[in-house]
Amino acid sequence: MWKTLAVFCVVLLVVIYVEAGPGRKGKGQAAGQECSYTKGDWSVCTNNQMTRTLTLKADQPTTCEATKTVNRKCKAKAKKPKTVCKYDKKAPWSACTNGKMSRTLNLKQRKAGCEATKVETKDCK
Repeated sequence: MWKTLAVFCVVLLVVIYVEAGPGRKGKGQAAGQECSYTKGDWSVCTNNQMTRTLTLKADQPTTCEATKTVNRKCKAKAKKPKTVCKYDKKAPWSACTNGKMSRTLNLKQRKAGCEATKVETKDCK
């Protein structure tokens, strides 16, 4: 009985393999054929879904689908990386005025989003 079941399973797998075809990549392609598409822009996120259209490139076989629509879940918005501005802390403190002192720090390395100088203040001791 086990031999019969094993033979049946092997035959079933062979039939499935032959039906699918070794070169098949999915819907819209003939067996053993690669279809190449141009990717469109992703749509605006609606109900946590985005869509884009793939258009068949000009030099592709006519047996490929002319267009395909791809859907995917929306990704969480990526947080902008925080700009770290480094300043030279060697500037001298000013004399104490009204219980406060200050110093002007110069940016060590030029970066977008960083001011060239910044003023630091602190209470006098």
